[in-house]
Amino acid sequence: MSAPPAAPATAQPGSGCTLAAYAAAKRLPEDFLRQVGLADVSYMGAPALRVPYRDEAGAEVAVRFRVELNKGEVGDRRFRWRRGDKPRLYGLWRLGEERVAGQVVLVEGESDAQTLWHHGFHALGIPGAANWQEAWASALDGIATIFVVIEPDMGGAAVLGWLARSRIRDRVRLVTLEGVKDPSELHTADPASFPERWRAALENAVPWKDRIQHEAAVGRQAAWDDCADLA
Repeated sequence: MSAPPAAPATAQPGSGCTLAAYAAAKRLPEDFLRQVGLADVSYMGAPALRVPYRDEAGAEVAVRFRVELNKGEVGDRRFRWRRGDKPRLYGLWRLGEERVAGQVVLVEGESDAQTLWHHGFHALGIPGAANWQEAWASALDGIATIFVVIEPDMGGAAVLGWLARSRIRDRVRLVTLEGVKDPSELHTADPASFPERWRAALENAVPWKDRIQHEAAVGRQAAWDDCADLA
C-alpha cells in the first residue's frame, strides 16, 4: 500500500519508520498495533507507518503517517497528514466504552493512547499538545472525569494554556509523572509495573481548579514578598 504524497512545496521524505521498529521502541506487541489499525506503507519512497483516525462510528476520517521514528535535533519531522485531512482526536471510535466508564485520559499523540489501551485504560490522543480545538470538547460530553497528562516541557505549558480557556476544565484532573515524560516512557521503562504506577498517578491527579488556586496563592505571596519592604 502506498500513501498519497503531500503537497510538493512542503513534503520532505523522512528517514523511515516501520511497524516492527515502532513496536520495539514502544514495547508494544505488533499484533495489538495491527488490531488498532496501524500498517506499514511507503511514503515518498521511504517506509512509513500508517495511523488511521476513525470517528465514533468507526469510519476512517483521517490518516497520519509516521515517517520517522524519533524526533530530530532540529524540529519535529515525524508526522505527515494525508492530503486534505484535518487534525482530530485519536481514538474516537472507543468513546462508547469511555462514556460507560465515566472517565478518559487525554494524552499527547497516538503512542501514549495506544500504550494506555494496551493496559486496559481509556484514552484519547491529541495530535500535538498545542493543537487542541475547542470544538472537540463536545466529544467529551457525558464523561464525568477527564484526566489530562501534563508533560514537563513546553508541550505541558501549551496544554495548561488551552485548558484554562476550555469548557472541560472543571471536569479535569491533572496528571504528572515522576521521572518520566509521558505514559509511553513510563511503560517502556518497565511494562510489568506500568498498571500499578499509572493507577497511582491517577490517584494523585490534582483537580484543575485546585492547581490554579494554588498557583494564584503562590503568585500573591511572591508579590507580597517583593513589596513587603515598601509596605
